[in-house]
Formats: sequence, structure tokens, C-alpha cells
Amino acid sequence: PSAAVWQSLHGLATGGAGADASVKPLALEPFPLLRLPRWLPQGEVAALLEAAEGLWEPSQLAVRGAAPLRSSESAVLAEGRLPAGGRGVEAAQAVRQRAADLFGLPVSHMEPPQLVRYGPGAFYAPHVDWGSADDPSLWLAGQRVASALAYLECSDAGGATHFPALGLRVVPEPGAALAWPNVDARGTPLEATEHEAEPVVASGDGVPPRKVALNLWARDRPVPGPW
Repeated sequence: PSAAVWQSLHGLATGGAGADASVKPLALEPFPLLRLPRWLPQGEVAALLEAAEGLWEPSQLAVRGAAPLRSSESAVLAEGRLPAGGRGVEAAQAVRQRAADLFGLPVSHMEPPQLVRYGPGAFYAPHVDWGSADDPSLWLAGQRVASALAYLECSDAGGATHFPALGLRVVPEPGAALAWPNVDARGTPLEATEHEAEPVVASGDGVPPRKVALNLWARDRPVPGPW
């Protein structure tokens, strides 16, 4: 699976056969980082936000030393948590399939979509998406080999996605997405994929700042379901 991810993303980044001309490679080394404009249609954005109502919970906090790594809310859009036949189920299935196609993997390798909501000052400190050897989820679902991060709502200031090893900050844009591998083509975790969600700040127009993003993670084996 990791080799398939690299082949797919590298092909898109370098304009290979079937590549979308609108895809912008932000980096090729030490890993391909792609920006995909208009990746989320507005109708899906509305459906996903509607589906998340009532599902928001404080994001799981990982602690490094004494400082919490994140201050946000998350909503996991697993099919079992969504009203049957609703727009949310259709939208969740659509984004899972689109991400699977992006990574060149079967949709069974995709985790359920997860929305993350950031209020004023909320952040997610530098972290990686791959699991370390002591991560119990590796035994159940395998390694997270790739990530897609899409933006649903964005404030006018703050909230950039920062990749320290690349010296790169990506300003959120509604509907756009980022995609990258978390491991190399042999499956070895990449420390250089460390990234952070910078604090959302007020722009001075009196409107409370907010950012909502969508996480889509691919595993190296089918994810236990049903989803």
C-alpha cells in the first residue's frame, strides 16, 4: 500500500498520465505534498457540516510533557453514527472514495472521515499522523500510510497548516485539500511529515474566528468496519 500511495501522489505531482492540471505540488522532497483546489464541492461541505451536528466532542488530547498538543473539537462521521439515507452518509462515502482514488488504494483502507473544529485561539501543536511502535491501533488497522486534509470553513486570519521540516505554511482555503504520504515507499514512517495547525485568530471584523477541517487517513490494510 505505501508503494501505491507514492506512485499515485508522485504521478499527480509530476503531471503523469491522468493527472489533474489544477493539482499544485508544494514539495517533492523528502515527500510529495500536493495542494488540490476545489477538492470539496460546496454541497458536500454543507452536508458534512450538517452531519456533524450533535457529534462534536473535545479532540483527544495527546500530552507531551506538561503541555497539551491540541485544543479543538472533533466529529467522527462513521456511517453507524449518521442517520440512514441522509445527505451525510452520501457525502461521507463520497469523500472516502475520492481520497482512496487519490492514494491509489481500495476504499476499505480509508478510516471514517473526521471533522475538526477550531474556535478562537484553538490549535494543534506539531505532530505526525503515523503511529509509533507502541500505538495499539497498529495491531487493529495497520499503519496510517497517507493523509488528506481538506478545509471546509476558514477564518480570514491564522489557522495555517505548517510543515516545519519544509519551511512551509499553507493558508486554508474553503474546498481545497492537501495530500501527502506518512511513510516512505517501503512503509518506514517519515519524521519530516510533522505538521501543525496554527492558532485561529480574530481578523478584527467582529466575527468570531473559526476553522473546520476534514481529516481522511489511509491505512496499510482494510479498516475493520462496517463504517
